[in-house]
Amino acid sequence: MRGSWPSLPPHVPGTLQGALQVQLYEFLPERPAEIPTELVGVLDWWGQDPDQPGAMPPLELWSHPARAGRELSGFRTVEFPIQASPKSFTAYLQDMKTLCIRLYGITTSGGMLGDPVGLSEIDLQPWLRGPDVDYALRVEGFFPVVRSHSDRVMVGQLRICLRTDWAEDAELRPKAEAIRSFEQHELQARLTEERSRAARRDVRHDAERAGPVLVPSPVVGAHLQVHLCGLRLQRSALDSGSAGDLRVAFRFGPADEVSVAASLQEEDSDSVIYLLGSAEVSSTPVWQLRDGRVDAPRLSSMHFHFWQGKQLFGLAGLPLPATGLPTSEGRNGLNPIFLLCQDVEVRSVSSGHEIGRMKLALHAGPADALKAQPPYSPMQKAPKPVARPPQASQGPVEEAMGATEDPAPARTWASSLDQVLPGTARDETSSCLWLVASGISADEVLAEARRPHQKPGRARSPLSTLELDELCEALMRAVEGLAPKHAVLLASKAKCGQRMVSTDLWKGVVLEVSARLEAALDLLQQEVGCDALGKLAEQLAALGVEASLRHGELAAALTQHASRGPRWGLMDELLRLLDPSSAGVLPARPLAKLVARRAETLRKAEEPRSAEETMEADRNEPFRAPSLPAARQLLSAFFCLLRAGEVRLQEAANLLDAAAKEVSRKQPSLWCSKGSEEAVLAGILETDKAGILEVVKAWQTLRLPTSASPAAAALRSLAQLENSELRVREAKIQEAMALSDSSPDPDHARHSEEEFFAALLSAKLGPTELQSRLKESCAMLGEGGRFLRLDQFLAAVRGAGIAMANADVLEVARRWSTSGLLDSDALFQCHDSWRRRSFSHAVPAPAIHGELEVSELSRLDLPSYVLFACLDVSAKGHVSKDVVCQLKAWPSVLAKSVSEALVLCDPTDRGVITYADFRRFCGHLDRQRSDSLAQVSEFRSEVRAAVYRCGLSSGGFSDSGFSVSAHERGMDAQADLAGLVRVLDSMRVPRHVAEILAGSFLAARDQNPSYRAFLTMLRRSRGLLRRHAEDLFRACFAASVDLSQVLLEFSPGSTSLPVGAAVGWESLVAALCKAGVDFSQIDSEDVIAGLDESGQRLLILTELSAGFQAFKARHGPVLESLAKMADAHSSLDVLHRLVRLQKATVADKSADFCDIGCL
Repeated sequence: MRGSWPSLPPHVPGTLQGALQVQLYEFLPERPAEIPTELVGVLDWWGQDPDQPGAMPPLELWSHPARAGRELSGFRTVEFPIQASPKSFTAYLQDMKTLCIRLYGITTSGGMLGDPVGLSEIDLQPWLRGPDVDYALRVEGFFPVVRSHSDRVMVGQLRICLRTDWAEDAELRPKAEAIRSFEQHELQARLTEERSRAARRDVRHDAERAGPVLVPSPVVGAHLQVHLCGLRLQRSALDSGSAGDLRVAFRFGPADEVSVAASLQEEDSDSVIYLLGSAEVSSTPVWQLRDGRVDAPRLSSMHFHFWQGKQLFGLAGLPLPATGLPTSEGRNGLNPIFLLCQDVEVRSVSSGHEIGRMKLALHAGPADALKAQPPYSPMQKAPKPVARPPQASQGPVEEAMGATEDPAPARTWASSLDQVLPGTARDETSSCLWLVASGISADEVLAEARRPHQKPGRARSPLSTLELDELCEALMRAVEGLAPKHAVLLASKAKCGQRMVSTDLWKGVVLEVSARLEAALDLLQQEVGCDALGKLAEQLAALGVEASLRHGELAAALTQHASRGPRWGLMDELLRLLDPSSAGVLPARPLAKLVARRAETLRKAEEPRSAEETMEADRNEPFRAPSLPAARQLLSAFFCLLRAGEVRLQEAANLLDAAAKEVSRKQPSLWCSKGSEEAVLAGILETDKAGILEVVKAWQTLRLPTSASPAAAALRSLAQLENSELRVREAKIQEAMALSDSSPDPDHARHSEEEFFAALLSAKLGPTELQSRLKESCAMLGEGGRFLRLDQFLAAVRGAGIAMANADVLEVARRWSTSGLLDSDALFQCHDSWRRRSFSHAVPAPAIHGELEVSELSRLDLPSYVLFACLDVSAKGHVSKDVVCQLKAWPSVLAKSVSEALVLCDPTDRGVITYADFRRFCGHLDRQRSDSLAQVSEFRSEVRAAVYRCGLSSGGFSDSGFSVSAHERGMDAQADLAGLVRVLDSMRVPRHVAEILAGSFLAARDQNPSYRAFLTMLRRSRGLLRRHAEDLFRACFAASVDLSQVLLEFSPGSTSLPVGAAVGWESLVAALCKAGVDFSQIDSEDVIAGLDESGQRLLILTELSAGFQAFKARHGPVLESLAKMADAHSSLDVLHRLVRLQKATVADKSADFCDIGCL
């Protein structure tokens, strides 16, 4: 995989240093109805060729279900090879600044990219790391996706994962420091010992020079205890033969190695759970306390090796905390200290992927005290260093500090934590945000603290002071989401003694924190605006209760809601107010509460207009055409019915008014909303199914078939708000009709005109036939007889069988009419322009009906698999000779060769033609061509792409994916040429290909064909194309070349084909040509299309070999039978039996070749 794609940075030569692994997990759309269900992402790297965006591989999202029969449209995981040192690659990412991921929909099962959905721009600066962590890059989380660079409307959130995997020989750091695992411990131990000896020499030297004897300060050592609790591993990472033989090894130092055996506890289909239950203590101290400070640990990290039998299969690492011990011993000496308890990732040695997790806990203290501790249980709430008799219940202070035998060391330990632990700054920021987000005042907290307590015998403190425990307990009860350590931090800000809190100081603390965060919200409101605060609050709340935001992530979130992006001067001030302790992260949930409360306050502050003002403004509001194209098309058809007199204005107004009044009375907040049209329509479709059905029924009563979205949008555009109800008045409809006449929609008019001309073509009405019919059935008026009445024109075209509604025909005819009379010259002029525009690859439309010479490209130029799928209406796998004879009537220069080709492909006159026979038939027609093979090959390539784009692999089809007709919707509706061409045009099939493909389908079917039948025909064409893959196997068979042996050459040194390995089509053709395979009689493009539906021209070795072996097993017995007959009989007898074998094969295509071979 690493060598299959361009390296990073692009076009930078060098040795392979590592790889960047990219995965796209899931996409959470804002409006699921508008986003395709399956997406792929493409990454844009700084420096790649702008004219080759497809050089980067598409990544399919992991959230897509792995359905049977569905081919992957891209790769789920891609590893880009890195040909630069870690330091240089980090500098490249710093210069690039942002990584852009473009999302596309999947319109075909062949993996071709569809319409763009949006893009996500990821700021890489906060994720970059230096040499202290081996230049490791790990980006994981949800990132916003917007429509485009210019349109910053958010369409969803994308969860991605990027991480670097450096090779062992990568230049991460100087060679003296590039030692891994156990050897690193040994080197650090020697360096520490050398530094200690040098320090002692310096001390002795200084003492000799100074004269007086120096008394060294006492040094206290702290040992490390490692509790290995449990282990969960993926079953696929283990050898099933020795699942129980597993152990974990680690070292405290060069000569202090520990091996722990794992006992099997539980297993299921996916994972195996082991119990470790080990508590090992280091033989030498890891930390040293001297002169009131704690030295750095002797070990920087712990490395764990996982063995199964004699095989090392997994690694895990855990950095030790730099500090974490009290700076003084306390009255009873140094007590055992709980450091951490967490799950450590276990990664595979071979692939580097995570294969499981191990839970462990770390303690520090004297060796004897650590060994005397009971085994640590991860289920206990607070770690207890030593066993002791039960004590009274602890308050929040003791719970936050940790339980010890003596309160004084505990307080010393807590104060030490406040100074050195990096989590304290984060806790201080979180505690302030949770306090203000709760909306509780300082007096309310004090009142809660002075309520009667459950602890008896406690004396009441003065009104000006409180005990620390009382305030902490009150905060825990009053502030939702506050942890004990947060309560202690807040209460400590108002301390006026060792265990007392001043109420005045507490009020000042709350006032200061509230004012600071309110100022931050003012800046936030100024930056994103009032309307975007609610959306920002929803986005933050969706992250979860325990989620946190880095500063860079907050800036990225603000970028979605600010059109110009956040100004960094204002952004720095905002972060200073929200995070004064510079923790670097902010809790998402309390921040979401603060933003939501500000947005609600602003919404309530807006003064609404009075009912009279609103009603008057709505009455005087002019008609506005809906933005939805289908709704505008529905209104246009409605106006045509009114003009044609098929529907009376009063009747239509009453019907629509009743529907609008009914739905707005039941759901006034939806239908009468004054928000944006898209948002209101989305809300109606989501929540008011009954109202939608009522509106659709009203339009259908007017003989206007439609769907939900255009029905609702068209009704709202015609209605006006009266007394909190929607009403449709005749005056508003007349105003809309007048506006439609004065400013018609050019796109809709052009579309209707093209639909009308295509319907004429489908009804076999060329210009000559149409002119003759009009002269016969209409009274032509004016000079030269060029004018006729609209009603007569409508009756003439309807009598010819045109498949269009009367309103649509009248709407198109009005374009060529004046004063109610249609100008036939203008009609035929527009018709001629349409033919020239639509048939740029063929002659004008009359040629299709036999009036002129035939087209340069015709239906007989279609590939064999498409023609056979069109002719095989019953899907039996064979057609009769009479059906193929119909091709002689098709307009083509090859029509005269059909009879001769039929004789060649059916020499015994059986009357039944299989697909193999039909391919010989088409091959004979191709040999009759003179010099147009290049143009036909290009045309067939376009047809092949169209078949892959439209021929779905699933068994059923969905109405939502195709707009089959303007007025006849549904997959089972009767198909016409205009509708089929529109379907193919919507799927970006070239117009000339769509015309010929649809025309061939309709010409081969006598009875009413449906759109479902057309799409089924395309799917069967694709199935027939897959059979062309056997051409390759047949060529290898004929040349006596074992394809499986040739494929082994692509994996040297291996006796079997590696699973998942692929070979390029060009490389395979070169190897087979070298082996003697003749490709001159093979259509290579059809073969590769049948073998590789993804279009990437890559073939899986194991699948290719399995297909060849199946081909040999199917045809080998036939050849063996022929060889035996040749030995036993004369050559004439063999030929006679071969003819019998061929007849029997055709008569019963399901017969077994082994049985037939015995004839």
